[in-house]
Amino acid sequence: MELTIVQDLLLIILAGFVPLDKYGLTLGLRWPVITSVFAGLIVGDMPTALYIGGTLQLMSLGVASIGGSSVPEYGVGVVVAVAVAATSGGGVEAGLAIGIPVAMLMVQFDVIAKISQSIIVRHAQTLANHKKFSAMYRTLLCGPVLMFLTAAIPMSIAVFVGGDMVNAVLKVIYSS
Repeated sequence: MELTIVQDLLLIILAGFVPLDKYGLTLGLRWPVITSVFAGLIVGDMPTALYIGGTLQLMSLGVASIGGSSVPEYGVGVVVAVAVAATSGGGVEAGLAIGIPVAMLMVQFDVIAKISQSIIVRHAQTLANHKKFSAMYRTLLCGPVLMFLTAAIPMSIAVFVGGDMVNAVLKVIYSS
């Protein structure tokens, strides 16, 4: 099945909102099973989406980001897995084969985003010290945008080259 450009963009936006959910938006997207409902509505395959969401929900039980630690972003993994399962023809197995590593990779993107945000906050503090409050406010808005991009960029790559890439990886795996 081939996704339309609107479905691709909706999946990218959904993935981008998953990291923001931990920082005040609170739509429930931090829970993979909730994210899978939205992903399933977008791709039109609710049973596959819920199966993937339930699997990653079980994986995420007991995992908590305490004290600013970075943990796998299973919500983004769900969106990637559902998109890959819908486009590659490999089903749930192909989706999970890509979605779980993406969730693990999001740990690294989270660390990069948090380091970058410390630079943003330091700059905003300098602006506040110089009483440039509107510039400070604009600078602080870069933080949520950065968190959105940490998931939206990998999701864009997965959506636009995902199906072909997954099929190539599966051929290598199954030929071994």
